[in-house]
Amino acid sequence: MGVMTENEIKMIPINKIRPYIRNPRKNDKTVELLCKLIPKVGFHVPLVIDKNGVIVKGHARFTAAIRLGMKELPCIVSHASEEAIKADRITDNKISEYSEWINDEVQQEIESIK
Repeated sequence: MGVMTENEIKMIPINKIRPYIRNPRKNDKTVELLCKLIPKVGFHVPLVIDKNGVIVKGHARFTAAIRLGMKELPCIVSHASEEAIKADRITDNKISEYSEWINDEVQQEIESIK
């Protein structure tokens, strides 16, 4: 069995993208940092959306883009099944919790972008 990949990034008008209504994550602090970071480094990580324009991955980037007045965003349209999209949505957010941070190093990095 091969690994499913999507190989096309499309620029989608921001008003055609919708958040997943049951997004289980509060990300206000992340959005604040992204609003400071995106103007400095650009918007380099596309959102992943389903065929209906609902966000699979990228809610914080989407909210930051709205606040920054962006009109369109780079997106990958997933053609996965609803079951796979549901698994992708939750695991993408939770899997990072298995990584460990070197707290002093990360704090210095965050402070340097404020």
